[in-house]
Amino acid sequence: MKENYHIIWNIFGVYPLWDERGDWDEIKEKYFILKENKVKIELEKEFPKNYKKNNVFLEVKEFNDDQKAFLKRQINDLTKINGDRISGGLEIFYLNIEKTYIELIIREERNILKQKISRLKSRLGALLSFEYSPIFNGKNTWGKGIWISKICNNQNKAIQIIKRC
Repeated sequence: MKENYHIIWNIFGVYPLWDERGDWDEIKEKYFILKENKVKIELEKEFPKNYKKNNVFLEVKEFNDDQKAFLKRQINDLTKINGDRISGGLEIFYLNIEKTYIELIIREERNILKQKISRLKSRLGALLSFEYSPIFNGKNTWGKGIWISKICNNQNKAIQIIKRC
């Protein structure tokens, strides 16, 4: 059975959402607003109580507008029904590409979710290395891990809140 998920992964050099050394208060605030609006979320990992506000541990290669547009096109192509052999057919309801992370709301079966997202993340790293080889070499494009939280109810409200915040 397909379920709804909020997915985030960051670029290499940025602390992930579950690391207290990072600076993800804006995402944490989204979850607070979701809870206030009676949207039930199951977190795979908990947020730290407080962030230390040092989001980067290395010099990062932030995405510029051209790279963000490239990533958006590639994600749309890879997730089409006839797209990538593994990540193809991934239902995306929301896609947000920031300078240091990618955020998605998707619908997928739990047992294949991580495989599809991991493949998408890997293919995007490779495609960036082909298109922007002086900047991205495929290795060390993305940080380790993926933030996954399950949206248990009120998906439309969740999408509106996540888009707005």
